[in-house]
Amino acid sequence: STHNLYEICFAHQFSPSYIAIGPIFNTQTKIVEARPVGVQQLGQWSHLLKEHYSLTCIGGITSINSKDIKTTGISSIALISALATRQSIENQLPTLTDQFLITPAQQRQLFKQQAIKASWIPIAYN
Repeated sequence: STHNLYEICFAHQFSPSYIAIGPIFNTQTKIVEARPVGVQQLGQWSHLLKEHYSLTCIGGITSINSKDIKTTGISSIALISALATRQSIENQLPTLTDQFLITPAQQRQLFKQQAIKASWIPIAYN
């Protein structure tokens, strides 16, 4: 996970298979010394990097602000706190499935397999 341009450049030296950027918004999941990147900066970095790397972002992402992230061209998001409780899963997952490539059938399968117990699932944009 990278938090600023310096860390992105450092990661580039190692030719990673993807680059994670965050936190995008304030997060309650863990204490992060880095200031939130924000949607505007994420969009700028996405524009520069998306031809070279798969990109994901993390940090304070919810079903409400994920719509703003989608406009940046980022290829995926990582969710933790948005899906940390069963109640938040039931409230937010239907909205997120409408925005991302995960069908209702896949959603039901994840619940059956209890894969969500890990508090996160990969979600890719349409």
